[in-house]
Amino acid sequence: MAGNRIVVALADLHGLVDVDGPGTIELSVLDFVSNADAYLAVVDLRMAEGWQCPLLPQLRTAAKFAALLTRVRDEVLPVLRADPADVQALRSLRNRGNKIQKIHKHPTLGPPQIVDEAGTLGNRLTRVAREVLKGRKSVATFSESLDDIENHVARCLQDSAVFDPVEGLGVEEAEEGAPSVDSGEAKSGASTVGSEDAEGGAPSADDDGEEVSDK
Repeated sequence: MAGNRIVVALADLHGLVDVDGPGTIELSVLDFVSNADAYLAVVDLRMAEGWQCPLLPQLRTAAKFAALLTRVRDEVLPVLRADPADVQALRSLRNRGNKIQKIHKHPTLGPPQIVDEAGTLGNRLTRVAREVLKGRKSVATFSESLDDIENHVARCLQDSAVFDPVEGLGVEEAEEGAPSVDSGEAKSGASTVGSEDAEGGAPSADDDGEEVSDK
């Protein structure tokens, strides 16, 4: 047996390639939130070889958070920079914000820093998108805030996070009810925001089939 291996950086996980196993991977620190998916890929590979990782659910939550942030940065914000009044992009921003907020609702399933930031950022994205869609915030004012929103997302991706050991919480038990990684965000075409269009009539459904109301 390889025993316990403490992980504080991605390099520590890559170093497991040269270690005779199986053993236990003790996740201590996620060096950058943007590295969560890379962490997860290595951990999944090691677990297929018989390694154990008690805090795997927290790593999966971190990867979920990173994936949502990346989609906002790479897919939603560029469309809104080109056209801040794009209704579909605003709905996508709102829906991504809702999904990020869901991470905040599962505090035992993620590193505390990520859970806290998910509440702050998720609420911000959902609120600002809803305000523009409902005509409570002008498109011009929203456009001026895009730099700050993008910087907020970038800071979250560059943050580190400390994993929180959970006494007596097994992987299977922890994963029950955990937020799952969603599918890709559909890009939108140009549109203008009118009072009727902003409300959308009925609640809009995102790409996972999840309905999110403006109410």
